Amino acid sequence: MIPTRWKALALDALYQVLDNWVFRILFVLALIPILLTFLFGFTEDGIVLLFGFKTFPYEPLLQAFGGRSVAEGMDKLFIEGLLQVVFRILAGNFGVLFCIAATSFFVPRMIEKGAADVLFHKPLSRFSLYMSRYFAGLVFVGLLSTFMVLGMFLGLLLVSGHYDPGILWAAPSLTYLFALIHAVAMLVGVVTRSTVASILLTILFFWCNGCVHNAWIGIETQSALELDSVEEDFGDPTDSASQQSSREEKGAVLRFFLGTIEWLHYILPKTTDTDYIATKLRESVRGPAYEDSDTLFQVVSIPEEWRPSAPAAWVRAGRPGVLATFGPPRWNATAEGDRTLEIWRRERNKTETEINGKTRVRPESTRTLSRGLEDLLEGADGIRSLRTGSLPQVPTANAPTLGYPNKHLSWAEDSDSGAVEVDLVLFRRGEFLYGIVYRAPEGSPNEPFVNFLNECNFKVQDESWYATRLSWTADWRFNIWFSIGSSVAFTALLLGLGCFRLSRIDF
Repeated sequence: MIPTRWKALALDALYQVLDNWVFRILFVLALIPILLTFLFGFTEDGIVLLFGFKTFPYEPLLQAFGGRSVAEGMDKLFIEGLLQVVFRILAGNFGVLFCIAATSFFVPRMIEKGAADVLFHKPLSRFSLYMSRYFAGLVFVGLLSTFMVLGMFLGLLLVSGHYDPGILWAAPSLTYLFALIHAVAMLVGVVTRSTVASILLTILFFWCNGCVHNAWIGIETQSALELDSVEEDFGDPTDSASQQSSREEKGAVLRFFLGTIEWLHYILPKTTDTDYIATKLRESVRGPAYEDSDTLFQVVSIPEEWRPSAPAAWVRAGRPGVLATFGPPRWNATAEGDRTLEIWRRERNKTETEINGKTRVRPESTRTLSRGLEDLLEGADGIRSLRTGSLPQVPTANAPTLGYPNKHLSWAEDSDSGAVEVDLVLFRRGEFLYGIVYRAPEGSPNEPFVNFLNECNFKVQDESWYATRLSWTADWRFNIWFSIGSSVAFTALLLGLGCFRLSRIDF
């Protein structure tokens, strides 16, 4: 059975929350996004008010904000936008600040003269009292976030027909984020005995901590993208004289700054990772239609018209070289009208060249592969209307982003079943080259291929370069377990320091 003293502490923590007027105000404010999901439904035709009372088409709304033409899946796009605004901006930023202001008085009020005389003469350790105030803050945020997330989940399910159980991960993610920051407020409160100081210094820490991690992510991203750009154009940059010269030109001050940012990133709690971790947990609930564990490349979902099937033998006799180097397809889907989709992958070839007595390794790029395929296609019989280009790098309503430099080839060819049109997209992911192939009878529109790219969430770029690196199995610098473990260790250290400081106070 649970000891009576622990029950008393649990009830005291709950009363600390329920008697808080800010908690009641935030509880009412949490009703606003919930009501939005019940009052407005997101359908394929538009936004529906009050279960069909009035419908607002998507096209005028998009044009009012300078958007493009309406594409399939706009309802999902609007729902995702609403979730991002509520969970990431309102709750993840402003909500945390409000909760800091609402709970920072827990420790200063506990050690005020009069209140301390009563509390610390009870048969309870100071550690127990201190930790009860910490868990009171977690209860504060946990109740609010669970109420808001569960309410929005039910609203989207009942009104919009949008079923995404991964949304529920937002509640523990918000509580985890606050748990990292609340330990700072507790320590400042026991050291300064001031609620105002606890609020201001904790908010300052929250802001500076986010700046440190965003700066580290920006530095890592910029360095990686610069290397990718050099590698795409010139090959392996590891022995490049220009790269070596660039590193030598960095001054001592810059090296000290970069080193400080890196060490602070590893030591401080990684609050910035919370959004990325919540996104990955949400996707793990839904499960991808296709996933490549070697590169974290995913097709999260596919349009209903496509049915995954056994890979087809796309390379035919008499057509050697055209995509033959990719080997068997790794994923295949079919649709009505003799349409097929295939995903190919192979390792990048590497060539060695001698320059000034040095051997330099040049990995194969999408540009090199594209040029080789163009030469093969131009010289092959039955190939006509060959066109080349690239897909936009910025995602819009009508185009995906494939992250790294990509190439788009399209042509018409003769086959045993008649003339067909082929679209091929080439892109790179780490040490691998990918190809996405779409085949349809000649004269068919390529809109199904565009819709496939639109609706499929290709996790090549995700929201950022960093998001593609952060995973449960990555190197420790980008490992989620390390992110959580180091953050929890920092939080435990602050709680230990707060308990030690409280034990040294004479009342």
